[in-house]
Amino acid sequence: FSAFIAASLSVLTSDSCPFSSNPVRAPCLLGTTPEFESYEAEGATKQGSGTLLARKNQCVSGVTVQLEMRSLWEEFNSLGTEMIVTKAGRRMFPTFQVKISGMDPMADYVLLMDFVPLDDKRYRYAFHNSAWLVAGKADPATPGRVHFHPDSPAKGGQWMRQIVSFDKLKLTNNLMDDNGHIILNSMHRYQPRFHVVVVDPRPDCERYAQENFKSFIFTETQFMAVTAYQNHRITQLKIASNPFAKGFRESEGVTPKEIHQRMHAVYGDCVDVSTVHRWASKFKDVEVGTSDLREETKSWTSTKFHKQKVDRLIQDDRHITQREISSIIGISQEHVGHITALLSYWKICARWVL
Repeated sequence: FSAFIAASLSVLTSDSCPFSSNPVRAPCLLGTTPEFESYEAEGATKQGSGTLLARKNQCVSGVTVQLEMRSLWEEFNSLGTEMIVTKAGRRMFPTFQVKISGMDPMADYVLLMDFVPLDDKRYRYAFHNSAWLVAGKADPATPGRVHFHPDSPAKGGQWMRQIVSFDKLKLTNNLMDDNGHIILNSMHRYQPRFHVVVVDPRPDCERYAQENFKSFIFTETQFMAVTAYQNHRITQLKIASNPFAKGFRESEGVTPKEIHQRMHAVYGDCVDVSTVHRWASKFKDVEVGTSDLREETKSWTSTKFHKQKVDRLIQDDRHITQREISSIIGISQEHVGHITALLSYWKICARWVL
């Protein structure tokens, strides 16, 4: 089995196929070989300009994969999905989940994921027009890693009976990470790839490594790696759609202990119950304040722009006062206070809930 894994990884990590940022031309299979056959993969794109792909083992050639929560992924993708990377590692939301069919029920399969850059560029977010702009060439490539689903290997029958979730996968920007997390560069665009590998019992299985796997790409899952959310609409959508954020959206009847349990189930390293209770109380107050702000500023057409400017000033100088911000932007200190409260609400949610 170790020889089989080593051979499979050598194929995955030696991929020389250029990756296009055009979603229509996103490749579905790693590597190139002189012999080809076509295949159908539900929800996934085909490689390049045709359907000719490497000849595959019959145990994988008929495998099809359907992306779960596809409509949610598409909604995020329409805004420009962002995924948080931290030193300790952060789980993805939406979680990458798939439904698989076409496996040999009695064969053993390994499922894994990797992440490849969409291009050779580094980006920055322009708050004045809410758009990502090219900031220069990409940083040096991070160590290439793959994430094995913890249930691997398992029979095809087992994989097909359930939705396969990669909810344990974490993203980090720590180049020295020794926890097996996926290492990514912040402010770079990435495409997740999903691989199905059949366990080949032959003693010379390394000879057939190219034949024993099949890979899938769903272009709606591509994202920008960030250390803090840049687009406020992404933050809002994550809070609105993340089931583990429910305690903060519907705090009535939900105890801090229940909120803490949800957080702990996802992250394991979340804050204590008393801190959750304190934050929940603050969130209620802040939501009232922001609601009042919306009513008070219906005629204030540049609210969004001012919020972005306040955020940028705070990022540039953590010790800046509300009076200084008020003077620089030209709005009242009361409005500055409302905006900073709103920003704090989103960012604390993003740190512990998203």
